[in-house]
Parts: sequence; C-alpha cells; structure tokens
Amino acid sequence: MKGRHGGILVTISDEDGNSFELEHIDTAEIGDNVYMAFLPTHLDEDDENYGIVIMKSAEIDGEEMLVVVDDEKEEDDVYNEFTERLYGDYTDNHDLFDEELDDFDDFDGPDAAAGESGRAGGVPDA
Repeated sequence: MKGRHGGILVTISDEDGNSFELEHIDTAEIGDNVYMAFLPTHLDEDDENYGIVIMKSAEIDGEEMLVVVDDEKEEDDVYNEFTERLYGDYTDNHDLFDEELDDFDDFDGPDAAAGESGRAGGVPDA
C-alpha cells in the first residue's frame, strides 16, 4: 500500500510493543550504513511533531532490523543528507525565487505604474 507521498507504508514496533505506521520516503547508503527516512502517517503535516523519522539498518541476532540512531552527531549528519536529497531542489529554487523577488523591491504597485488615471498603458478613462 502507498502513502500520501507515494511511499510504501510500513508498521514498526518500539521496545514497549507500541506499533506505528510510517511512510518510507527515501533510503541512503552513507559510509558503511544504510539509513531510511520515513514520515509519520498518524500525524497531520501541520502538527509540531511532524517531521522526518530516520532509522538505521542493523543486524541484530542475525536478523536485519531498523533501529533508532542513538548518536546525535550521526543523526544530524544523516538528517542533513536526507534534507538535501529530498528538498535540495526546492531549497535551491526557493533561494532563487527570493533573489528574483528582491528585484521588485522598488515596485510601488500597479497604480504607480499607471499614473494618475489608474489605468496602465495610456488607455483613456471611459
């Protein structure tokens, strides 16, 4: 089954047996580790706790499992990598758009361009 962002839905359980459904959005091999990025399906995108959940693939007792990244620096580095991978084009285009908006800082609106009549292009008032 696919989630609202087109990713595969997976259910994971924590150490207390609580189950959570997450939407897989990306996988990255960084160094010798494989990391997966997920979005929570039980939270609304406007919720302050909504965001990327990062898990690391690890072998535990001979079985491949997803585990929480415990090291804060490792988590920050991996989060930054996923952010660039997932939103890099948006960020780059967003910065370009902001620069283009700066070009319009001196624009006073349509009335200033139209003159006193309020009509652009020298069109006479009716």
